[in-house]
Amino acid sequence: MLSQNITATNPLLLTNRNENALTPEGVEAVRRAARKLLKGVDEPTLIEFSLAASSIDTAKIVGSELNMGNNRIRAEFTNLDPRALGLWDGLDRSTVIDAVMAMDYDEAGEFGSGLISRPPENEDGTPHEVLNNQAIRLRQFISVLETSFSGDTILLVFPDGIGPGVLTAMMGGLPLNRVHELELSPGEIRLNLTPESARALLPSTPSKESMERIERGRIELKKLRAIAPEGFIRITDEKLQSEFENEQARTSAEEKRKNMEKTAAVEEQKRLKEEQQRAAAARADEVALAAKKENDKLMEDQRRAAVARADEIAVAKEENKRLAVARADEMALAKKKDKRIKEEQRRAAAARENEMALVEEQKNRVKDEQRRAATARGEEMASATKKKKEKARAEKKLAISTQAERNRDTAAQTDKNWDTASLEEEPFNYFATAGGVTVALAVAVDTSTEEDASNENDVGLAGNSEKESFATEKELERKRNSLEVEQKKAEEQRMKAKLAEEERIAKEAEEKARKVNEQKRLLEEERKKSNLAEEKHLVEEEMRSKLAEDKRLAIETEKLIRLAKEAEEEQTRQAEEERMRLKLAE
Repeated sequence: MLSQNITATNPLLLTNRNENALTPEGVEAVRRAARKLLKGVDEPTLIEFSLAASSIDTAKIVGSELNMGNNRIRAEFTNLDPRALGLWDGLDRSTVIDAVMAMDYDEAGEFGSGLISRPPENEDGTPHEVLNNQAIRLRQFISVLETSFSGDTILLVFPDGIGPGVLTAMMGGLPLNRVHELELSPGEIRLNLTPESARALLPSTPSKESMERIERGRIELKKLRAIAPEGFIRITDEKLQSEFENEQARTSAEEKRKNMEKTAAVEEQKRLKEEQQRAAAARADEVALAAKKENDKLMEDQRRAAVARADEIAVAKEENKRLAVARADEMALAKKKDKRIKEEQRRAAAARENEMALVEEQKNRVKDEQRRAATARGEEMASATKKKKEKARAEKKLAISTQAERNRDTAAQTDKNWDTASLEEEPFNYFATAGGVTVALAVAVDTSTEEDASNENDVGLAGNSEKESFATEKELERKRNSLEVEQKKAEEQRMKAKLAEEERIAKEAEEKARKVNEQKRLLEEERKKSNLAEEKHLVEEEMRSKLAEDKRLAIETEKLIRLAKEAEEEQTRQAEEERMRLKLAE
């Protein structure tokens, strides 16, 4: 706002970049000053700047030119704020600054604490301060810098020129009512500020130029104090009011132009509406006629399509009925065929059972014949054995009787010989009968004659021969009997083994026949099940396809009917709308 010659002392409004930022000329001036004046032996190591937009821009430019880090560029939030002028904030700067200089010179006093040197209070929140208020803030700020940054070369960036003047007067111990003679111009830099350099800046008496400013300020101060608080009009407010009035005038002219355009548009719209109504009436007649023709044609087409579709549905139903009848006949034939196959299977099973019964009967007959043959052979063997036994018994009896005759003849001869001998010479004779054979035993004595001994020996030999013959015959008989028994047992075992083998062969043949028949039966059942399942699947697929086709035909018929109804309703609605438009136009 300094470039616009407007007083700006409200700390809050100073942060507004639209009004308080550096101009391009100010940016370039700060950059030149930083290059020429600040680079060198006394190059600053710390920058402290106010939060005013112009101070922020200045600090950034100087830091960039001096290649300083952001940690060495610090913002000061309140202590570098300018002296607030209360109700005089926002007025013409050239007038207000001279009036403040005259007021401070005459009324502030050496310490800047004169009560009457305070500007009037403002209602927008802008403070109204004396010089001492600003001096107190700067004293606190310098105290903080001495404590925290002792030894640094510090560059202070103020938002106005009076703040550096107050700090210079404080450092040189100069009266504060003359600080306006020490204030800095925009963009000015004051280096190596010490008490001596500060005192050297201020002459003992005000200069002629300063006194002229003070005289002009006294006049302006009277004028400012003569104005009532409600009579002050800020330059910014004037600009806003002017902008507002201009905007209202522009808006009024725009509204007037828009109203004229709107009126013309209404007239044009009215004319167009009349033309549209006439054209709409003509089009309505044409549309009604075309719609009627189209509706009649569509209804006729729909009727024909419905009739054709009904014929198709009737033909399809008849075809479905014929197919159903044919399918029923096929199912009946399949059932008859299945019944015939079952009957053939039953007959085959009965034939197999009869065959099995015949085989069983034949096996029983063979077994009976084998038993009868075995019985006949046993009877023959028993008869032969009996005959052999009877023959052996007869031979034995004959041999015994023959031997008995011999023994009797021998005994008679012996008796005859003994009769001729004397009693003193007669030996003791004993006769014993064993098994129907008479055996003569004789014991010779020492006094027997040679003849008698010979006779005794003959009798003993005869007895031994008979015994040996009897024992031999008995042993032979026993062996024959044992041999016959063994032959009989062997024959019975052979018969049993033969019967067991025949039974085994018959059982194996029967089991093989049963397995073959069972496999044939299972294969036949599987084949019939497969055929029935396939036929059933084909029938179901055909029925489903027919049902789907019937359903599709029904849906298409309903769709055609619905479209016809919708077309008729649309035509009716359009005709009704045309009638309403014509009625409204009239």
